[in-house]
Amino acid sequence: MLVIAAGLMVRSVRNLNRVELGFDQNNVLLFWMYPTTLGYDGPTEIRLYQRLLERFRGIHGVVEASMARHNLMQGAGNFFLVSGNKAAVNTIAPGFFQAMRIPLLAGRDFSFQDESGSAKVAIVDQRFAADRFAGQEPIGKTIEIQHDVYQIVGVVRNVRYFSLRQESSVPSAEVFLPFTQVPRNMVGQMNFALRTAGDPMKLLPEVRREAQAVEKNLPLVFVTTQAMAAQESIGEERSLAILTAIFGGAAMLLACLGLYGVIAFTTARRTNEIGLRMALGATRGDVIRIVLNDSARLVVTGIVIGVPAALSATRLIATWLFGVGSSDPLTIAGAASVMIAVSVLAGFIPARKAARVDPVVALRHE
Repeated sequence: MLVIAAGLMVRSVRNLNRVELGFDQNNVLLFWMYPTTLGYDGPTEIRLYQRLLERFRGIHGVVEASMARHNLMQGAGNFFLVSGNKAAVNTIAPGFFQAMRIPLLAGRDFSFQDESGSAKVAIVDQRFAADRFAGQEPIGKTIEIQHDVYQIVGVVRNVRYFSLRQESSVPSAEVFLPFTQVPRNMVGQMNFALRTAGDPMKLLPEVRREAQAVEKNLPLVFVTTQAMAAQESIGEERSLAILTAIFGGAAMLLACLGLYGVIAFTTARRTNEIGLRMALGATRGDVIRIVLNDSARLVVTGIVIGVPAALSATRLIATWLFGVGSSDPLTIAGAASVMIAVSVLAGFIPARKAARVDPVVALRHE
């Protein structure tokens, strides 16, 4: 049961790590800033963000600097009704798609000319465009969010914005709005994303100095990398995989020791029988096969009992599985093969010892 559960969880984590994110998670430094705690609000908050981005983009080793109200892989977006369709809405700065390596498929990116006084604009992902404007050109179409009308100026590739798993209960479409045009409740705190040429954490001291040069009382908090954020989204699955693997390994070790002890004991009790068989012409290979057959019978009995029990038990972890069913035949066959291999290993030493017994000595054995 434990070996099968461990196999299912390990395969699930492997499948999650193979999920196509839609963006490049490597070499991206993430951190939060909360300027409203210092009294920044409205135009002053917007200007502060613009100054910070300008300073960060000037750091040697920073390829692109941008920000978003919600960072990817940790629920990137509040859910709103967008022209009647439920979607995630994220507030971003110009350059966000370049920083995250999200391809712009049509139209244009935001710019700092998209100000509060200019026409409101939005960028949508492929999924939203397909759901809302199937078969039509989305560029130039308008959408309504919280009674404000935005014109679509771009379409980007779909991304996993919520987590690697992205359950079906989470809206899959996403809409992006420029931070300079949204209501105040869509800003107030921002997650900065700095794409770097190398290890992003090495630039952290310089980033802190540049931030302090703009506002000395504004700290960088919840510092991490995008790769770490992606892995955190499957932290429960990874922890359960490690836990089941540890218990599965311990179970195999106990099974190996138990089989060895049982086979060694039963073989010792059959010393006379083994001597008689060898005296009548049985070869060492015949003796080894006899002993290994005893070991195999024990393991097959365990498998026959354990597989149905495992099929019932693995339903308890079904919600943590991804890309593999709780009754996956490949995993079950693999676990059974491992246990058979363990039985061979555990039974081979007593079998080999029995095959070396002198028939004369064996027949005199009490």
